[in-house]
Amino acid sequence: MTGLAPRRASGRGPAPCAAAVCLYVFAWSCTAGAGGLGAVGPEAGHTELEVGGGVLFILPQGTVAARTGLGAGTSLELRYTNIGVLGHSVDGRVGCGWDLGSGMALGFATRTGAATLEQANDVGGIAWNNLAIGNDWVAGADLVLSWDRAAAADITVELGATMTVGGRRYQNFYEAQWEWEPALRGLDAMVQGEWDLGVDKRLFVRLRGFAVLHTGLRPLGFFPTATGGVSWLF
Repeated sequence: MTGLAPRRASGRGPAPCAAAVCLYVFAWSCTAGAGGLGAVGPEAGHTELEVGGGVLFILPQGTVAARTGLGAGTSLELRYTNIGVLGHSVDGRVGCGWDLGSGMALGFATRTGAATLEQANDVGGIAWNNLAIGNDWVAGADLVLSWDRAAAADITVELGATMTVGGRRYQNFYEAQWEWEPALRGLDAMVQGEWDLGVDKRLFVRLRGFAVLHTGLRPLGFFPTATGGVSWLF
C-alpha cells in the first residue's frame, strides 16, 4: 500500500475530502529529509548547524539539522522535522559535491528517513497511525546545483525523487507486521537563497514543492513548503 492507502479501517473521521487534506499535510513530514545548504559539504571536520521554521501547506513546521564535512566535498546530514507539533520525522543524508568553476557546484545526495504520526492518533477522530504514507520508512536521491554569486544571494536548485521502502501493515484492526513495499512515492523540487550575516553565519530562505504520485485525489497531490532560518558553521 503506497500513497494515501490506509493500513487498517478506522470507521471514524470527518468527511473524506477534509481528512485527505489534513492527512496529506501531515504525511509530507516523512519526505522532509531533502535539504542542506549548497551542493558541496563543509570542509572535513567542520559542521554546519541549521535551524529553521515556516509553513507546510497551511500548518507550521520547524526543522533542525547538522551537516558534517567528511572531506573531498562529501558530507553527512542528520535532520529532525516537526509538522504541526504532532508529526515527526528523522532523516539522514549523504552527499557529495564538485566545484565546476565560476562559482558553480554540482552535487548528488542519497537520503533515508522515517516518520510517525502516532502522537496525533485519534486527533479529529482519525487513526493517523493507520496511514502508510505518514508512518513508513522512505528513501530518495537528489541532484543539486549551487551558484555562489559573491556579494549577491547564493542560489541552490535541487531535484529529487522519494520512494517507499516499507512499513507496518495491519492484517486486521489490532494486528500488524512489517512488510517490504518498495514503490516510487513522489517527486520534489527546491530553490534556496542564502545571504551572509557575518563570519560563518548565513540566512536562508527555502521554497520546496512535492508532488505525490499514485493518488486519485488530484490536484491535492502537490504540497508547497516555505522555510526560513539561520545556519552556523563550526
